[in-house]
Amino acid sequence: MQRQVIQRILGLLLAAFSLTMLVPVVFSFLYEGESVLPFIASTLITFAAAVALWYPVRDFRDDLRLREGFLIVVLFWTVLGIFGALPFLFSPALSLGLTDSVFESISGLTTTGATVITNLDTLPKSILFYR
Repeated sequence: MQRQVIQRILGLLLAAFSLTMLVPVVFSFLYEGESVLPFIASTLITFAAAVALWYPVRDFRDDLRLREGFLIVVLFWTVLGIFGALPFLFSPALSLGLTDSVFESISGLTTTGATVITNLDTLPKSILFYR
C-alpha cells in the first residue's frame, strides 16, 4: 500500500472541498450577513488540514492502483463528512453537537434529505444552501 499516493490525493481533494465552502459565504453576504464566520473558519481549517496532508508528499509521484483507489474513496467520504460538519458546529444559529453535525453533513453529501434540525425556515439562507 502506497501511503504517500493516498495522502497526496486526499490532501488535494480536501483542498478542493474547502473552496466549495466559500459559496455559502456569498449567500450570507447577499441575504443576511450574520453567518459568514462559521464558513470562513471552516474553510480555513479544512484548507489547513489539506495542506498539512498534501505538502509533505507533494513531490511523490507513482501509479495509483485499484486498492489505493478504493481506500481513497472510503477515506474521502469519511474525511469529507467530518470536515463538512464544521459549519454546523460553528454556526450560532444551530446548537448541534458533533454527532448531529456529522449526521447533517453526511446526509447532505448523500442527498438523503434526513435531518435532525428543527425549524428549518428560521435558519440563515447560507446554512440552508449549504445543507
